[in-house]
Amino acid sequence: SAECGLPLRPRPQRPCARPRMCAVAIRAQRPNSSSSSTDHKVETRLRSTERIDSTASLSSVIAERRSEAGSRDSSAVAAPDPAAEVRRHRRVGRLAEAFSRLCKGRLGNKTFSHFEQWLFSRALHSGGGGADPVVPPGGASTLHDPELHRKLCLAGAEEVEASEVCEQMGLLCREIDLERSASVSGQPAAGPGVVRASEFEAGRSGAKIKLKLGGAKTEVNKAHWEKLQVLYRLHAGDAGLQGFEEDAFSLLMRYNAAAGATYKGGGMQAALRGECFDVLRDDFGVRMECFASPMNCRFPQFCSAFLDTDRRFGSLGSFFEFRPKWGSYEANPPFDPDFVRRMVEHMEELLGASERSLSFVVVFPHWPEKDCWRRVHTSRFNRRHHVIDKFAHGYFEGSQHNRSNRYRTANFDSSCFFLQNDAGAEKWPVTQEKLRRLSLAFAPPLEAGAEDGAGPLVGPRGVRERPGGEEGDDAGSGRKRRKSRSSDRKGATDKPLFKR
Repeated sequence: SAECGLPLRPRPQRPCARPRMCAVAIRAQRPNSSSSSTDHKVETRLRSTERIDSTASLSSVIAERRSEAGSRDSSAVAAPDPAAEVRRHRRVGRLAEAFSRLCKGRLGNKTFSHFEQWLFSRALHSGGGGADPVVPPGGASTLHDPELHRKLCLAGAEEVEASEVCEQMGLLCREIDLERSASVSGQPAAGPGVVRASEFEAGRSGAKIKLKLGGAKTEVNKAHWEKLQVLYRLHAGDAGLQGFEEDAFSLLMRYNAAAGATYKGGGMQAALRGECFDVLRDDFGVRMECFASPMNCRFPQFCSAFLDTDRRFGSLGSFFEFRPKWGSYEANPPFDPDFVRRMVEHMEELLGASERSLSFVVVFPHWPEKDCWRRVHTSRFNRRHHVIDKFAHGYFEGSQHNRSNRYRTANFDSSCFFLQNDAGAEKWPVTQEKLRRLSLAFAPPLEAGAEDGAGPLVGPRGVRERPGGEEGDDAGSGRKRRKSRSSDRKGATDKPLFKR
């Protein structure tokens, strides 16, 4: 389904005397049962999605792409430890509690969103020097955070108060880092047991899977659970689903920690709709994402933030260590200005070094006032810039794998850039007709969950062609856009069912 990423239909569920037991546990108790028929159907759908020749082995094609892409070997990466992920999650929880206590009076009810952004940006600005992939190190970059300082001052805090909040968060990171180092050098406690999975009904969310390790637990929608099983079988080789529950638990705990140790987070992992990927695949040859996760990926291979937890689900590792020489890729990066700047610098290096067809379709907020946006816009590889109105598109939540209302309308215009070398521009030309199809694919679904997870949002009528700006740029005047937008809505029949 589009909500899960891979275009796979969920398998029909047969009546079972033990409905609360997950499918994996049932198959484990019945070793003679075969899932070869299901696997064959899944492989057929993957071939259709990837346009793979039916005579070629799917695993061999994936291995060939991994080699051609120039990604580093992941076999030397240590396997994730579920107990260590639980401890990491608790450390992030401590940071979240402190952040909420220090900032809630200033940043309001969306403190969890600001904390997720802070967690991401501080880890980014540490330059990867931290020993923990999620918790920022307690260095100077954490003690003196200009972005958090700016937000607090805009919310009415005095300079001294804002500086004190930044310093306290940095000191807590340093304390947690020291505690982690001490536990590593000493004798860490043994894990609390094995991961156990069970199925339950969650009302409007439908069937979900609960994973427990001792007193720690996490949940995932059953459709996404089955998608993770498909990816695991595809990339684990002969091992099949051996070790799947432990790896899935580690994966889900890692991403929940990165989202701020709350199910409300996930804003840094938002994804495009499935229809958008279909158009990008058919019109621009896109076969892979530069920034995804096993939960929201559309294709069997992708780049992601955490190679250790994601590699058995198809990840090739960080995009910044990914060096493809050919191909077409989609990039919907985390909405952080410094991250976007690093991304375009890496893309320009790749495009300049390759003589084969290479293309990147980049989607992120329309930020003409920011240096990172202007950096992409003025790139010598930028073949076209297309703007999508904020009322005419949306995204899937980064934490869609444990939510019922997975879709949300955008609260900003989005820029779509096409960065291509000469060979890529010749192979995948950007035409007005292709842009029209892409805009229609971005349109909110006719039947999509609003804030309560039900009801229509906005029909395709909300999609409008943008007036042309400079040559090769589909951006028009913002003031004129707002006037035309309000006049268009007066007689519209496809109105949103909730207030924006």
